[in-house]
Amino acid sequence: DVDPAIIKESSVVISIPSDGEYYLGKEKVNKADIGTEVKRRMEKKPPEEQIVYIKSGVGVSYGDVVGIIDEVRRKGEVQQIGLVADKKKKGGAETPAPAPAS
Repeated sequence: DVDPAIIKESSVVISIPSDGEYYLGKEKVNKADIGTEVKRRMEKKPPEEQIVYIKSGVGVSYGDVVGIIDEVRRKGEVQQIGLVADKKKKGGAETPAPAPAS
């Protein structure tokens, strides 16, 4: 089931369909601009509604998702972040991308 807050027009959703590709809502954005743009969109929201949802594709690396979380927390000044899992597409299971080596 989908959280109704995610599909509201006013929700802030960052989509990462593939590594290095970022959308804020339906607008394609650069990674460097995400935090600033999130902060701008959060300014008029009450604190309890200042949540950012991050949705990534099955093949997106863990490191790319963590990088976006860091940007949102640091520049966007948002602490409530929800991770949205896409259901796998038909045609079999895909193997998730391995975590980057430390």
